[in-house]
This record gives sequence, C-alpha cells and structure tokens, in this order.
Amino acid sequence: MRKRQARERGAVRIVASFALITALACTAPAWDPDVLAARHPELGEAGARRLREITPYLLPSQASLILFLCRWTTEAPIPVALPPDADEAERQALETALRAWENAGLGVRFLSVARDEASLVIQLAPDPVATESGRGVGNTIANCRLGEPEASRPELLPAELTFASVRLARTTPLLGEAGTRPVTPAELTGAALHELGHALGFQGHTWGGESAVARSPDAARRLGARVLAGEPFADAGLAALYAVPSGTVLSRVPVDAWRTEHADRLQGLARANAFEGPFARVGDRTARVFWRDRRGSEYGLSIPEVKRVLGRPERLLLIAEPRARNALSR
Repeated sequence: MRKRQARERGAVRIVASFALITALACTAPAWDPDVLAARHPELGEAGARRLREITPYLLPSQASLILFLCRWTTEAPIPVALPPDADEAERQALETALRAWENAGLGVRFLSVARDEASLVIQLAPDPVATESGRGVGNTIANCRLGEPEASRPELLPAELTFASVRLARTTPLLGEAGTRPVTPAELTGAALHELGHALGFQGHTWGGESAVARSPDAARRLGARVLAGEPFADAGLAALYAVPSGTVLSRVPVDAWRTEHADRLQGLARANAFEGPFARVGDRTARVFWRDRRGSEYGLSIPEVKRVLGRPERLLLIAEPRARNALSR
C-alpha cells in the first residue's frame, strides 16, 4: 500500500511538473536576447541566450514595466557571515562553495565578517526550509537597490545587489514518505552552490545541463560532489550575468498608467520623506518592490505570478502591503 501511494504521489509530481513546464514554455519573456547581444558584443549570442532563462528584476514606473539585471559589484569583496553553529564538516562545505564561486571567473570575492557587518548572511536550519514551491533544502532572498536613473542612459539603471540571505537545511524530506534525513556533504555543498548562485543575482532556474542554478536537486548533489573532489567549477549563466553591467535594462514595456500608480505614488512619498529605495526582489512566483523609512520599516508592493507577468506585462498587478496601503490611503 505504501509503495503504491508513493508511486501515485510520484505520478502526481510528474504531471504537475509537466504542466508547469508547458505553462512556462508558453510564456515567452518580454525581451529579446539578440537585442542584448547586439548591445553587448562582449556577451556574445551564446551568453545572451544563457540569460534567457533568468528571471529578471522588475521595476514598475511611470506607465512602464522595466525588466533589468542586478548583481554585486566586483570592485570590493562581499562581506559574508557564516553560521556560528556550523560544525567542521558543514563549515568545510560552505567554504568550499564560496571558494568555488571565487574561482569561477566572475570577479567576485568574499570576506568573512561578523553577522552585523555582513551583506551576505548564510544560516543553517535544522529542518527543511520553506520555499515558494514547498519544503526544500535552501532558499535565498537577494535585494537590489536602485538609485535615480539617468535620462541620458535609458539602457542602464543605477542598480546593484546590497544584501542577500541564504538559508540551508541540515535535513531533506524523504522522497515519497513522511519524515526527513540528514543531508550529505555533497548535498550541502551543492545546495550552497545553488543558493549562492541566486544570492549572486541569477534568479529563476535553468531546466537543463549542470548549471549551479539548475532546478534538479540531483544536479546540485552531483555538482557538490565534484566540487568537493576538487574538480574545477564554472557556470555559464552567472558568467553571462557578470559580463554585463549591473542594472542592464532588458526591456521597457508600456502598460496602462493605473497599473503603476501605487509604485509612482510611493516613490513620491519616499522622496518627500527621505526613504531609502526603491529596492527590488524577485522569486520563482512573486516579486517585490519596497522602500524603507528611517526606522527601517518597509513599504512594499508585491507582484504575483511573475512568470505570467513576464509573458504578458500588460497584465501587471501591484498589491500594496498593509503599511504601504495605509500610507497610500493617507
């Protein structure tokens, strides 16, 4: 009975995955990689097409939806805090993942600091962590801060990543059964490589190959085992991202003015009250744009169904979070 139930659950996962793949295949991105390659010859057609699978950051503004790339600057090391409760094996796995990204040719470097000084925080959780698609072994948020755009450079926004938080689980759900088991060193290293790929700016997942941000957990485990064994590591998708300036605009799509009204009004409030921002964040299903007041309180707008919005930007919908809704009502 248990085996039959496991098979049935597996069949449901396969059907759901097929449906998701079909839906995404019908959702063409609202930007052309050939145009990006023409603007950035150093990227090349192959690099531009690698970026086709990225989920860009979104900025609704003045009756348009701006799709753009965001990454860390490579001019200074990224201050990173490792979990203080990590044991020797866990610390080795995390440091191996960090060194692998340093040697991947992106130009990024990491500097170990205390947590209150860190821009990239890595944490370990005892149980599987919540993700947008269910429980898993890792999740990441990466905040992109935007400055005042220059009218003379519409193809580039003043934007860069300023903070990221990575949570990794010490246990993983048992396939087709209730309960969990401890992650192996290869799984932890692979999960760290995967989540750090997101923390470095590549949002979304690739569907094939052995990219660090591939959707398959097995691909992450295999990659972790190879990196632990000392094999060289590189990632073409991240290399493409770091080959172009942070803030590179992929597309500006006109939308109805009322669809960006909340963002436009919040931007006005932010300027009048010296708020920080805007900041942008994007995940597999939702995106977020927010501002911070002097006390650190956030005024945010969520963008649901990101994949559908990328396929049909004219259906952009902004949902005001409670603090933002109260501010707008005043």
